[in-house]
This record gives sequence, C-alpha cells and structure tokens, in this order.
Amino acid sequence: MKKKIIFSISLLSAVFLFVGLGPNVYAAAVQGSGAPTQIAVFSSTNSIGGFPSLTFDNLLSVFTVAARSVLQELSFTDATGISLSVSTPIGVGSGGTGVSTFDPGVVIGSGTSPLTTVTPGATGNVLTSDGLAWTSAAPVGPSNLVTSFVFGEAASKGDALYVRGGSPQYSFQVDTGETLINGLQAYYKLEDETEFYVGGGTLDLTNGNSTTFTAGKVNNAGNFVRSSNQSLYVDNNLGINGGAISISTWVKLASLPTDGQRFLIAYQADISSTEYYTLEYLNDAGIKKIRALRQRHGIGGDSAYYTVELSIGTWYNIVLWYDGANIKIFEAATERASTPTSGDGTASLANKFAIGAQWGGESASDFWDGMIDEVGVWSKALATQEMTDLYYGGSGQTLTSSGIVDNVYLTSAAAPASSDAFIGFAAANTTPGSSGSVIINGIVDGLSGLSVGKQYYLSNASGDISIAPGTVTRKVGIATSASTLLITNSW
Repeated sequence: MKKKIIFSISLLSAVFLFVGLGPNVYAAAVQGSGAPTQIAVFSSTNSIGGFPSLTFDNLLSVFTVAARSVLQELSFTDATGISLSVSTPIGVGSGGTGVSTFDPGVVIGSGTSPLTTVTPGATGNVLTSDGLAWTSAAPVGPSNLVTSFVFGEAASKGDALYVRGGSPQYSFQVDTGETLINGLQAYYKLEDETEFYVGGGTLDLTNGNSTTFTAGKVNNAGNFVRSSNQSLYVDNNLGINGGAISISTWVKLASLPTDGQRFLIAYQADISSTEYYTLEYLNDAGIKKIRALRQRHGIGGDSAYYTVELSIGTWYNIVLWYDGANIKIFEAATERASTPTSGDGTASLANKFAIGAQWGGESASDFWDGMIDEVGVWSKALATQEMTDLYYGGSGQTLTSSGIVDNVYLTSAAAPASSDAFIGFAAANTTPGSSGSVIINGIVDGLSGLSVGKQYYLSNASGDISIAPGTVTRKVGIATSASTLLITNSW
C-alpha cells in the first residue's frame, strides 16, 4: 500500500536533522543554506546509526515554515528511512550494502535492496515506489478544495466564513439571460391567494367574494366571475412608486365586454407618487381594446390602446410596460401600442395591488370575467427577450423554487453558533446574494501580516483570524508565509 509524505528539497547544502518531541515522537527538519524549508513530525520506535528511522507508518504532520519552499509529495511502499545527502550520505534502511560518494540527492532503501539515490530537481521530486523500484517525477503543487455558496453578506478575499441555512433559490423555467429574477417585486402563480416569490405572507392576497382556483394556463389559475364581483387584492404598492413597472399575465375571457364596460386585469396604485396603473380589456362604442393606463391622480392619465378582438376561451399573454417615459402594451411578446407619459399626480391615493378589479377608496369595480394566471410584477421595463421567455411560444411558464440552500456569512469566535459552523475562507471579494467560491481545504492566499509557522484561530472580529484564540477556541490553520495559510481544522 502506498503512503505519502509532503516534503521540500533544496539543492543547496542539506542536512536532515532530528529533534525528539517526546517518547517515540520526532521532528525532522530539512535545512539548506537558508532557513529551514519544512518540518515533518512523525513517530518511530526504530533507530539506525543513532538516528530515528522514518517508517512514516505514523506520520503526524508536515508543514512548510518558509515561503521559499514548495510543497512536494513522496510516495513509498516499504522504505524504512530516508535522508538527504551532500557528499557523504548517511546510510539508512535495513540491509543496505554500503554507500559510496553520491551527488547531492535523496538516499533511499527498500527491504534488502541496495541504497540508491535520486538527485532532486530545482523544485524537488515526487518519489514513488511500487515495492521493487523507485521512480522520480516533477512535483505537483498542492490543490485546494473549493466549493460554491450563496453569500448572505459581503465578504472580502480571505475572510473566514461559516455556513447556515439560507433562503429559497428561485428561477424561471425559461430565462435566456438569467435576468427575469432581477427587479421582480412579486409573483402570483394563482394556485391560491399566496404570493410565491417574496413569501412570508406580507404580499398574500385577500380573496374578495370567494374567487376560486381551477385548472389554468400553468397548473391552477384564478377563476373570476364578474357577476359575483370577485377579485384578489393586497394593500401594498409592491415597492413601485411611480417609476418603471411591468405587469405580465395570462388571461382567458368567459364573456366579452359590452359597450362601455371595462374588464380589469390588474391594478397598481402608490400613495407617494399619487398615481396608478391599470391593465384592462374594454368596449368603446363597439370597438374592443386592450388598454394600459398610467393615471396621475388629480391631474389626468395617459393610455396606450391596442384594438383587438379577443376570443372567449383562448389564453392570451399581455404585458403592461412602462420605462419612465412611455407606457406600452405587449401581447404575445410583441409590442402593440405605445404612448408617452411621465410625472406624478396630486390627489391622495392608497397603496393597492389588485387582480381582476379596479379599486377606488375602499370599493372595487370593473370586474374581470374569466381566468387570470401567472401574474408577475417587476420594478423595471422588461427586455424583449424576457417577454419572449415569459410567452415561451404560447406555452407559458412559471417561477420555481429549488428549495432552501445554505448561505455563508462572516464568522467569529465570539459565539459557538458561528465558530462551530466555520467552513473556510472566501476565495474572492463577493457581494450579498451572489454565488461565490469558498476554500474549505488547502492553501488560502491573499492574506497579510501572518507569522510563518504559527497556528491561527478565529478571532472575535467577524471574518478575522489571529494567533490568540477568541472567546471560543477554534483552530483554522498554520501560516506557511506572511500571506498564505494552510487550513488545518476546517471541520
């Protein structure tokens, strides 16, 4: 069975030093003309020529103590010892047949085979034994174990992190640019009265006059009966106060409006800007139109009209769209009408969002007759591709949740809740809510002011480490240079 030890070799004058650390525990320091490059801590009961024999059966630790060294990997099967040689090698291993002068190299023995030597390269060697012979290759540098997390708060490269339960991750079934979540203020799948995206119940709808939910465009939909004055509403402006807005929905008529009738699809009003929006289907002297209205309450309104004969029993995707300068109607992801409009109103108005009716004060009017499904509200003017994705060739789509995912936050030793859940270090600067890489094993770089060879702990300051433990003692690594840390206790 192969075993491995990580070591580093200097081509300069080298001596293998042994220091007893206690019964059967030794430290071996590889030294060149400069500072020591690496320490190997091991246990052994054997002694060869007065030196402890490195069997490596119980290797305890190997760590770098100078920035100049490069971690290397030694693999062997049956070696009973190793040594570094200059001009007069120290014989190691059992059954060696004698040693003559070798060039500087690693002297190795296996079983009863003669001692041999491998000259190290400029950055060391990877030595591998199959039980019969040794081979040498260029070293492979250490690799880090890195994984991705959603960051619950901003982090800088090298910050210490802990993991805890996060929030649901949402995505649309079709989202070419992965931008449909951006600016989404609320999403009503209309399986029932629940708001799906923000959650928590704050934007859930009040059911006016027992609106039912039956099979719709995508799963269930709200089924509104005009003669029963049915609607769904919430006393909230959904975070939109007169600026850009888009309302996308699917509708299916159960009847057609007669002359002078308005069938309201959606209504949004804001108290601060004193203006409201409506998306509706109406009959104007026998001419049927889709209307998108931006009303500056107390002053007047501007409307975009799309003259079209909608059919009973057919699903249509309609979008009210406003970018701060023009209000538009999109149907089937195609622009149908546009009108310039801007400015705020003057008369008082209550915050409200409603589906299937318009509200004035405390009463609703102009009720829809038919079904409404998949209502999304954005605080932006949707891009053409985004509306194309929502339409999805007429098939429609919906917002989905991938469930709760773990988020990472800055950790500290101030309390066990965060210190015990230490996971690793931020691999780069990361913003809240975004996905970023976390180094959970290996070498962390980009740090500063570390003391080489010192053990580091979580400190009481969020994201920081220190030589002295914080309130909770939590080891995290050993400094391998002034700017790098080898993670030693990540779990």
